[in-house]
Amino acid sequence: MNVCIRVKMKSEYIYDMLLYHMYSQLSGFLINMTGLTLLIMGGMWLKSGKLTPVHAAGYLLMGVAVLIYTPFSLKAKANKMMKEPKYQEEIPYQFDCAGVLEQISGNEVRYEWSQVERAVATPKNIVFYMEGSTVLVFPKEFFQADFMAFVKLIVANMSREQVYIR
Repeated sequence: MNVCIRVKMKSEYIYDMLLYHMYSQLSGFLINMTGLTLLIMGGMWLKSGKLTPVHAAGYLLMGVAVLIYTPFSLKAKANKMMKEPKYQEEIPYQFDCAGVLEQISGNEVRYEWSQVERAVATPKNIVFYMEGSTVLVFPKEFFQADFMAFVKLIVANMSREQVYIR
């Protein structure tokens, strides 16, 4: 069974992957907890009279800044990544029992299923985390009718612990 797609990358797909990557880790959780703590503590201390309204506003502004910094910085990173030459053209991918074949600028790269450490579903993508620091992003919308065949290939060639597609 073969599944072929042609991906024209957009910054929204990269942004979706970056958001998932950040907020599925401990660091993303801690960033959110820090921002929420600043908001809650500022409000509680203002209500109890331990802070003046000006100081409480500082806590509230810092909490909001901590919470919104990460999404805005990830959006900027996605826009910057879109300027890379490989994202300026359509990228053909072929999935089969041997793995994934990627064709960029006439060069073919074969990724074996054993090289895929994790397959993850985000709201807009299926993401393969490969050995090392390589990440392959496959927007769901490009699969159309072949999406279930693609998922079956993943499940057939990877262990259950490696697949986070629900």
